[in-house]
Amino acid sequence: MTKNVFEPWTAWGENSFKTLQKLGELNLRISEKLLKEQMELTNHIIEASSKSMEAAGKSKDIQEVLSNQATVAQECGEEIMKCYSCCADTLEESRKEYNELFEEGLKTAGENFDKTTSKKKAA
Repeated sequence: MTKNVFEPWTAWGENSFKTLQKLGELNLRISEKLLKEQMELTNHIIEASSKSMEAAGKSKDIQEVLSNQATVAQECGEEIMKCYSCCADTLEESRKEYNELFEEGLKTAGENFDKTTSKKKAA
């Protein structure tokens, strides 16, 4: 009798731990990817600022300064869009993984519910 009572709780605890472990690993992986993209974006912005300041210092007239700044801004904008695209891909990938994890949890919960109700009917 005691085994029948504690067996579902033990299985639930083990499954919950495994699910939380998968969730933690998923969150860590996503955070690492997004942080990497953020670092790359920060580097691109710093480089753009540096190029802009360097070009402003070397330029002889305002037209040259504006032309150089426009070029740097365009390059920086392209890098921002690449980073945005990578982040969007990462988030889409993570949405799929979260969805799979959620569906797996629902499946397990349904199976456990079916086991519990079938044992009650048999008793």
